[in-house]
Amino acid sequence: MIQRLCDGWVVATLPDLAGDSGLMTDGDWVETEDQDPSGAIRLIQLADVGGGIFKDRSQRFLTEMKSRELRCTILKPDDVLIARMPDPLGRACVFPALKQLCCTVVDVCILRPGDDDISTRWLMYFLNAPQFRIPVSGLQSGSTRKRISKKNLATVPLAVPPKEEQRRIADALDSYLTRLDAAIDGLRRVEVNLKRYRASVLKAAVEGRLVPTEAELAKKEGRHYEPASVLLARILKERRRRWEESELVKMKAKGQTPKNESWRSNYEEPVGPETHPFQGVEPKG
Repeated sequence: MIQRLCDGWVVATLPDLAGDSGLMTDGDWVETEDQDPSGAIRLIQLADVGGGIFKDRSQRFLTEMKSRELRCTILKPDDVLIARMPDPLGRACVFPALKQLCCTVVDVCILRPGDDDISTRWLMYFLNAPQFRIPVSGLQSGSTRKRISKKNLATVPLAVPPKEEQRRIADALDSYLTRLDAAIDGLRRVEVNLKRYRASVLKAAVEGRLVPTEAELAKKEGRHYEPASVLLARILKERRRRWEESELVKMKAKGQTPKNESWRSNYEEPVGPETHPFQGVEPKG
């Protein structure tokens, strides 16, 4: 029963909004054997019902004859579809105008307001709000597959504003959510660009293009510059010298005196370094 509040607001339930000229009913019990891929009636699934958006995912059909036989409820544009199963429980969307006739499965509740004073956009937003979702969650039942019955769904109260207020609320939420979606898309693009930038920076670093090279700095400052090849040769020469000194110390400790230079051939040269540039190599992120 509708309870009137101040400023034109009322407290009502979903059956109150449907009234005598509207509709509140469950979808239809359509078994797998009732379906026909060549049928003209599309069967809307739970996966199609998103929180505030019709996802348009399913591809199930049945024939017009079977639809009449099962007495299916044909959906109309602006019907509000409410999921009676998670996830999340009670999510709702407005059914859009599609090319083919449609009905829906039994675990989707159909709400068709019987009064033009009810905005289906506002109603959808309210059904997806915590003020509705929390009490719906408390009314769920089932041990393995949680759901809410249409009977329990019909008991949840709604604070219904006047028609113009409904329109203002829905328009404001449309604007805010559109900007939020745009911001989320922008963040995703930034994330992709950051990965590309990181790869580019690493590539420039290993190719010596990120900062001035030592050769460039030495030339600019008018000082001596030792190329890497000369430095490497000097390091390798010093490494061999130290090895030879170490070998001579070991032989002396054993009382041995080298008679020729053959012992020097035991020296193992280190593996040569990679000296080619990293051209065309993309660093991993």
